[in-house]
Amino acid sequence: MYMPSSDYTTEYFTSNAYSPVQDVADSCRTGGATNVIFSLAFGYKSVIIPIFSIAVAIYVSYALARFYGIAVAALGMLSTIATGLAIDAYGQISDNAGGIAKMAGMSHHIRQRTDALDAAGNTTAAIGKGFAIGSAALVSLALFGAYVSHASLASVNLLSARVFIGLLVGEMFPYWFSAMTIKSIGKAALSMVEKEKTQSLRTRSL
Repeated sequence: MYMPSSDYTTEYFTSNAYSPVQDVADSCRTGGATNVIFSLAFGYKSVIIPIFSIAVAIYVSYALARFYGIAVAALGMLSTIATGLAIDAYGQISDNAGGIAKMAGMSHHIRQRTDALDAAGNTTAAIGKGFAIGSAALVSLALFGAYVSHASLASVNLLSARVFIGLLVGEMFPYWFSAMTIKSIGKAALSMVEKEKTQSLRTRSL
């Protein structure tokens, strides 16, 4: 249930055939600020249907077989992770093909083909990430259930100071790791741009 709804939502919010992408492209006419605002708005809106879908999947799995049902559901999603990762890799390949065609100064006919592949690649890359996000949510809940069962905890008191502190620190870690990842990507991109500028100055034919 989760995957069809996630795939449909991803297709709707990332394909250039639907209004969200068209509205974001249209917002570029008034500058970068409105483009960022529209992009963030549609990005936040896109999580509504997948969240409800995974909530229903968790509820049904838990109602049928408790945490074992959630673990089986997670295993079912992980069994297709190879396909999801292959779909995700297609996006980067088609994007690089478009960049190479543009830098090589190829004909407009070729650019039209690579642009179509690039648009499809953006959608398939987002679909691949949907696989990973959904399976990660189910696996996390299954691991939590295994921990609670092994520790023989009948319940977890969320009003406890230690539990609340643990929740805050745990919520901080994804942002921390994301910040480090984005910063490393920025450093690599900056180094590549500086290298390209240096080569362009040395070799006029570039």
